[in-house]
Amino acid sequence: MTKTNKRPIGQLVVTQSNSLIEADYSQTNFSVNDLKFGRLILGKLNPKDDQSNRLVYINITDYRRYMGYKMNTPYGRLNADIKKHCLALNSQVISIALDDGSVLNAFFISSYRIDKNNQRIEVELSGQLKPHLLQLKSNYTSYKLWNIPRLDSGYSIRMYELLGARRRFGKRFFEVEDLKAKLGCTYPQYGIFKRRAILKAQKDTLENTDLRFEFEEHKTGRKITGLTFYIYPNDPEVNEVQQVFAFVDVDEREANENGFDREVMEAFAQLGISKANLEKMLTEGWDIIEDEEARRKAQKRCRTLFEYYGEKLTLLQQSKAQKSPAGFFIKALKEDWQNPVLSKKKEVARANRQKEANKRKLRKLEDEKDKASRELYQLTRKAVISFYADKESDLMAIIDQVLPVGKVGRRSVKASLTAIQNYQESPIVSAMVNGEIKKTNPSLLEHLEGKTQALEALRTEIEALKLKM
Repeated sequence: MTKTNKRPIGQLVVTQSNSLIEADYSQTNFSVNDLKFGRLILGKLNPKDDQSNRLVYINITDYRRYMGYKMNTPYGRLNADIKKHCLALNSQVISIALDDGSVLNAFFISSYRIDKNNQRIEVELSGQLKPHLLQLKSNYTSYKLWNIPRLDSGYSIRMYELLGARRRFGKRFFEVEDLKAKLGCTYPQYGIFKRRAILKAQKDTLENTDLRFEFEEHKTGRKITGLTFYIYPNDPEVNEVQQVFAFVDVDEREANENGFDREVMEAFAQLGISKANLEKMLTEGWDIIEDEEARRKAQKRCRTLFEYYGEKLTLLQQSKAQKSPAGFFIKALKEDWQNPVLSKKKEVARANRQKEANKRKLRKLEDEKDKASRELYQLTRKAVISFYADKESDLMAIIDQVLPVGKVGRRSVKASLTAIQNYQESPIVSAMVNGEIKKTNPSLLEHLEGKTQALEALRTEIEALKLKM
């Protein structure tokens, strides 16, 4: 009988052969929740089992919490969604390139059953996938399941896996069409593919996973045909990680007592940096960066000191510093070295983000100004009409003064209408009258002074913002 992994979901690890991670998803149309469910199955699988075992059991309560359902979600809704995920995983083919040069076309699962009595889902893995999931000795990649639930795009899940498989190398190159196939993306235009798949995955992984990335585009002629991804460690907020699994009391990620995981510690050892020397550098905190301005920028860019060290370790892996890697690393720490190509791209991207933010703010301020202006106009009209309701001759005298007979605009005044009616129906009449009343009878509108000042402040802020753009 299969020994399903009993560890809490917050501690589950997904392990796949690199061949499975590199699979072609171009024949699939998985939803993001189909992929999430598939990764929950892999997390629940016990990779130490022998290949005769194929059944995986998932508690429905675990499924409910992992997928983000509210606790009062009806069972019927859960049942329908589970069936939908299982049917997708049982009917859509992924293509895996094998070592012998052949291609395996396989479904993810071969059968499933919803066991109402035991409140669990029983899933049978596709037999052809077992060599890619069980008893793996080499050429495989593992990651913690907590990285997956908050990703809200299937492209983000696949990008996380594809880049995660090469994170120790610090970078990875893809032909654009090959990447599309691996992501299961069918957008024909690169611009749409970039916006909806790559940039979306970049934002998702930064905010929700232990990995972040930048990328560089390569052209053949005028067409973008290749992409180099630069992979960095990431440390999302601990409280955000815990919100993924509300029933996990603490963050269960494996870490050395100094904050770095095993792979990073091994990388430091290969550089010749001992644990004692590393801890000595860490005691300096952010002060290890010699320039104050560089220190400020680094703290803004990297959310933790560990992320900063990881960034420099990745930079070393991307560089050609073979003679003195430890010296390169330490100098990079002290002077905040960065990849110059990506730094320039980041600066341009930052400027573009600021420009877009200013545009959004300007639109918001313009809307607020228009709303405030309309409100002030209506309140002014109300005050004037109320005051002159029984003084129409006085109001007519003001109209004759601001729009005298024979002057341009007098045609807006109709002899067949009363003074109040002329004021109400003609924007020109009301605007001219309001302006005169503000000068000759300011007390009538003094209760609106606060709103007038607020409107002027909005206009001033709008003009100041326009000067920055």
